[in-house]
Amino acid sequence: MHGFVALIHDITRQKQAEVALRSYSRRLVELEEEVRKKLAAELHDEMGPDLTALNFDLALIRDGTGYEHGEHLAELVADAGQLVNDLSSKVRNIITRLHPPVLFYYGLEAALRWYIDLMMKRTDFTISLVAEGAVPRLSQDHELALFRITKEALINAAKYSGAKYITVTLGCSDGTVRLSVSDDGTGFDQSTVSPSSAGGWGLTIMRERMAMIGGAFHLETAPGAGATIYLEIPEESADAN
Repeated sequence: MHGFVALIHDITRQKQAEVALRSYSRRLVELEEEVRKKLAAELHDEMGPDLTALNFDLALIRDGTGYEHGEHLAELVADAGQLVNDLSSKVRNIITRLHPPVLFYYGLEAALRWYIDLMMKRTDFTISLVAEGAVPRLSQDHELALFRITKEALINAAKYSGAKYITVTLGCSDGTVRLSVSDDGTGFDQSTVSPSSAGGWGLTIMRERMAMIGGAFHLETAPGAGATIYLEIPEESADAN
């Protein structure tokens, strides 16, 4: 009888795991599609008008419009050249946002300063980075995970917290790299956050990212008390890169 009950429990757990796996798989597909849509929209908004104008200039040049007026032709060529430069700059900006080279060349602190500066230019938030001593270089996977989580935490704070001030703290002590993101926003009751909700899914992704690199994730928040995310990962040698 005990064996039969144990078997039923095993089957139930297996079915629950299968349901959870299907749910995560569906959400990953949805996220991939969301990323594709956002990237397509950004490319359209950023580059579409310039490409249209460039095509118009090249059509005029191809058709010989203004050939009898050398000055007008020179203006068209100059305008086309400027549009090409603008497009190149926009492509570099998009690539940088997707895969920031500053992270790989200069490390986590430099990348965080770059992103915080970028975010402050686009929002009304005051974001401070507190560096508590030198932080050694980590592996690219580990630095990227910490950067992505911090970025997600800042975006979540901007969207949902109603905060005015956000503090990012980065340091290393006792062989552990520590990073935290703290805001003075409204906070929330963690028990009411569903993994399927926007904010809950974001937290799930953060936890999964830290678990994948062998780190620890901790969240402290309460209604009216702001929120702080704590990340910890063992220090690695600079040779990890």
